[in-house]
Amino acid sequence: MKERQPLVQLLGDERIWLMHAGSHEAGEHGKFWPTYVNEGFVGIAGEIDDVRTFSDEEAITVALEHLGVGEDRNARPTQTALAYHQFTHEMAIGDLIMVRSHTFFVGVGRVESGYFYDGAAVCKHYRKIQWLAHGQTPMPDKWTWKKLTEIRQYNRGKKGITFGYQ
Repeated sequence: MKERQPLVQLLGDERIWLMHAGSHEAGEHGKFWPTYVNEGFVGIAGEIDDVRTFSDEEAITVALEHLGVGEDRNARPTQTALAYHQFTHEMAIGDLIMVRSHTFFVGVGRVESGYFYDGAAVCKHYRKIQWLAHGQTPMPDKWTWKKLTEIRQYNRGKKGITFGYQ
């Protein structure tokens, strides 16, 4: 039997990010996926200004609160602030990104740029991506619903991560 070759090659210590293709809170689960794959980027929609202008995560949280983010749940938007911060300051060129829509992985790509901000765009906060694979692969049960999560930290010490697309 022929050994399966990995669909995506890990280069070393790059991070692997899991990101939504829309907002599950607004019921937009896969809204941006067609744009992402056709235009070669991933992004975060939202009314917050250029994240580079905020001093830290707490400042982002306060700005989001002023915009009413989290009011519907009577919660501080700390996870949303963390997503903006990580997308801007921690994600790096060469990292892998897995995009999910509803309960499916829909694409895997490699980050090709730093953070960009375009106040006139729908996804105002974005990074260019080289798409390596796309399709629909069911996600395992109980995976996070957060907007952005660095997932390789949960795989330390294991032999590898397998991406399969039909």
